Amino acid sequence: MFKRIGILGGGQLAMMMTQAAHKLGHRVFILDPTEGCPASIVGAIHHVGSFRDSTTIRTFVAETKIDVLTWDIESVNADTLIELKEEGNVDVHPDPRLLKTIQNKWDQKYMLHANGFEKSTNQVWSVDMIKDNTTYILKTKYGGYDGKGVWRIDTIEEMNQIIKESGLPRKQFYCEEYIDHICEFAIQICLHNSKIVGIYPLVHTVQDPEYGICLETHTFPDKLEEPLEYSDFRKIENEAVKICKLLAKLMSDYTGNTYTGILSVEFFLTMEDKLLINELSPRVHNSGHYTIEGCLVSQFESHINLITDPDFYGNINTQLIHPEKDTVMVNILGGREYDENIPTESGVYMHWYHKNKKNGDTYKLNRKIGHYTYEREPSMERQYIYVIMGSSSDLPQMQPCIDLIKRFGVSCHIDVISAHRTPDLMFEFAHNVQKWGGKVVIAAAGGAAHLPGMVASITNLPVIGVPIETNALGGQDSLYSIVQMPDGIPVATVGIGKSKNAAILAFKILGRFDIIQELKEYNKYKVSRQREDVSMMFNE
Repeated sequence: MFKRIGILGGGQLAMMMTQAAHKLGHRVFILDPTEGCPASIVGAIHHVGSFRDSTTIRTFVAETKIDVLTWDIESVNADTLIELKEEGNVDVHPDPRLLKTIQNKWDQKYMLHANGFEKSTNQVWSVDMIKDNTTYILKTKYGGYDGKGVWRIDTIEEMNQIIKESGLPRKQFYCEEYIDHICEFAIQICLHNSKIVGIYPLVHTVQDPEYGICLETHTFPDKLEEPLEYSDFRKIENEAVKICKLLAKLMSDYTGNTYTGILSVEFFLTMEDKLLINELSPRVHNSGHYTIEGCLVSQFESHINLITDPDFYGNINTQLIHPEKDTVMVNILGGREYDENIPTESGVYMHWYHKNKKNGDTYKLNRKIGHYTYEREPSMERQYIYVIMGSSSDLPQMQPCIDLIKRFGVSCHIDVISAHRTPDLMFEFAHNVQKWGGKVVIAAAGGAAHLPGMVASITNLPVIGVPIETNALGGQDSLYSIVQMPDGIPVATVGIGKSKNAAILAFKILGRFDIIQELKEYNKYKVSRQREDVSMMFNE
């Protein structure tokens, strides 16, 4: 069913939601005070007016006869949206009760702390509770974004001066614990009635150190700040997904199973490798712009599909189109030299927001005026071979494989994943291993021997099965299970316990013919030594 969609705010997020909605056949109406705002440029029907004024919002809803109402900016009138949702004449998504809490960053932090996330986010204090000569982050409770309304302070005197110069009431400020962090990440969750129906890939966000604004996002970071290596990125993403699942439960408890739409989450990674929630955003987000070209379904299409379909079922395909590459999104910011930095080769996708210039000739400093995306081959060494087994008891027979891979310096990752005891973990691994940089999977098959076949049925990567010799049936059951895979789901198979051959086959798949040649020369050398020994024993 095609819907009439209302959006409060007409900025770049509304612009891209409008483009997605039109692609899906919906009509879009926007309420924004600025003539010629970005969404109006791409065909949204523009009603000029304040999205903070209750009467204006109600008039907008009545005149447009919209079916569903959403927003692209958090500073809308949440109280009016709550009233409209309770009255039931128009659907309002996401749940405006959460929006009202999140609008106040102090309340947002307290909501997280009160619902079991005290270890997943930093501490907060009233400005009258902080200690002198201690580092804090001073924030305004309302309206801060892109580094605005945020100050690093070290003394109470410094804080008082900032508050005085702002002209805002003292009660509009609070302090957060200063987190000495390695880097920042972000993720988008797709929720329908507070149930997760999709999670987009975790992205590494590169922030401007002076202004705190996002400069770039990376889906396959090849350079994470020290002391991180790429192998850590997989662990970080796994932890982020776990937090997302807990947030979905919070949405269910907090809103009564009514949260529908995108929920964006920003994270800090501390120096102790701990992932902390920085902020939540109940809307599509700048850190998800890469999804337009980078994913099978963009965050904007997902949001529109979720809020327009009350009977939505199934999952949203949030997969990257090219998981082996780094999809890069770069924000174009006003007041900066950007023309010479934009790649000129094919495959660069430009998005201009058509914003009005300040005084007609220049853009306000750091105002987001556009972005572009492109793909690149990561330059770092990745986890080319993944070696997995259902139990650590398989390790003695897999050790020759692991030793050979490491002997030649080929990047690998070893893990214990059981097809029977941890099926969710197995599915997660098989679904993501290509994105994590894998090129070949070597899977041990012991006992019921389902691990290689199940992984092969999900991933697009080649899978090599190693039958493990067992006391029960000597490994023959494992061998037969692997070699009898149905058509369309092949698993390469080596002899029972022959894990070293699995490593050699993986080298061939990777095209490491230098290693294969060295192994051949070594085998020739072994045979020649054996011939000499035999000759000395029997030939005079």
